[in-house]
Amino acid sequence: MNIRILSPVVLSFAICSALFAKDAPAILQLKDGSNKKVLIIGHKKGVVTHHTSARDLNHQTTKDAQLAGVYFIKPASFTAAMNLYNTRQYKEAKSEFAKCESEYKSVQGLKGNYSTLAGYYKLECSRQQLSFSTLGKDQKAFNKQPLTRKSHLDQLALNTLWSAVDAQDWAKVATITEEWSQKELSNSKRVQVSYCQALVLENLAKKDRTKLVDAVEAYHRVMIEDHTLSIGLTTSAAAKIFDIYLKDRDVKDAMKQWGSKDENKLSLGYSKLIEAGALAKTYDLGGFGNYKPLSADHSRFLKFQPTKAAQ
Repeated sequence: MNIRILSPVVLSFAICSALFAKDAPAILQLKDGSNKKVLIIGHKKGVVTHHTSARDLNHQTTKDAQLAGVYFIKPASFTAAMNLYNTRQYKEAKSEFAKCESEYKSVQGLKGNYSTLAGYYKLECSRQQLSFSTLGKDQKAFNKQPLTRKSHLDQLALNTLWSAVDAQDWAKVATITEEWSQKELSNSKRVQVSYCQALVLENLAKKDRTKLVDAVEAYHRVMIEDHTLSIGLTTSAAAKIFDIYLKDRDVKDAMKQWGSKDENKLSLGYSKLIEAGALAKTYDLGGFGNYKPLSADHSRFLKFQPTKAAQ
């Protein structure tokens, strides 16, 4: 471990840089079995530069070859961003993750650093907001090498599915969903596959209207598989179902005949309308409207409830 004293010029540069970057709190785990709590200033050409406190002007260096590992201590800015993310405030969270990514950019070459992790969650914010064009563009510039969790790497691999959706390449979407459907997946990833399978079925329905039944069933699966963590897909799936029913001729007739002498409670249109009404009620009572309120058209389904039909 080498120690060096900063020259006035270097010190001046360091002070200016500090306005835009922060030292990363971490524990260096050395191969000799010792540990050292430090603030990492940067990592370059296989060398970690660090000091013991922000006031410590004696910067030390440790070569990668001397390290058994680096344990990064979670910075407050990352915690704040995750709090926003976990409360589904994805736009605000993305902005905070961007700040964290920038603050600790100097340690991006080290495994498990929070700058790279913040960059990953920036991508996740785009995905949760269904901003697939932005997701694809940003992922191309993202360096995944410092990530250490398999679940994160798997999500990045699965994001190729969203690139295909963004390109409306339904044949490719079908191929990818078939491949991933054979794997053992967490609920948050399974729901993404289910949603894209529903998109494929809805697209096929343009030539074969019978596929709409399968598409509606697939969208319903999305709503029950992981509605707590994938609320963007859940609310989108509900909107897809409502749109399908609004275009359905039988449902349109049932809406017109509701409560009249022509109403037929045994018709297919009535059955679908009651299903849409139940979904709208579930959406409303389940608090999904707090994330994305029902549109004016979709909220019309709220009045079509069996109890009202009986009156």
